[in-house]
Amino acid sequence: MAKSTLHQRVWLEGKSRNARRHVSLTTRAQEILVNRSLESKLEYVFANCAGKPYLVTSIDHLHMKLRDDLQLPKDCVIHSLRHTFLTRFGEARADAFTIKKVAGHSSVTISERYIHPTPEGQERAFERFANLNRQAVEKAEKDQESLQISLQ
Repeated sequence: MAKSTLHQRVWLEGKSRNARRHVSLTTRAQEILVNRSLESKLEYVFANCAGKPYLVTSIDHLHMKLRDDLQLPKDCVIHSLRHTFLTRFGEARADAFTIKKVAGHSSVTISERYIHPTPEGQERAFERFANLNRQAVEKAEKDQESLQISLQ
């Protein structure tokens, strides 16, 4: 059995019961947060110039300024980052129920929009399915051989 990597989990607050949840962090995200925390002399890892946490509106304004400075399209919004993460998480074979939990969605139906089966992804799924079936048949044949040997 493959060794499992444990990821650090953080608590997220939210407006709804589903939005309040623990989520795992990748090793890279953990390193970024730890380094940022060590560099900061403030209470918050990401703080405004007054040392307080950013308001959502402040983050939106900072994002719009950066987007304009980089001449990115207007439809490049912060929510696009969330959508990209959840889409890639789905591409990494996370099922809709796992995406629901990570995203804090109230319904798995909402999470399904982040799963975009590609022809290549469908082909890989069928390959995995065929491999599982082949392993099951091989195991059944081996079990039957063992049973025949023990009956003789």
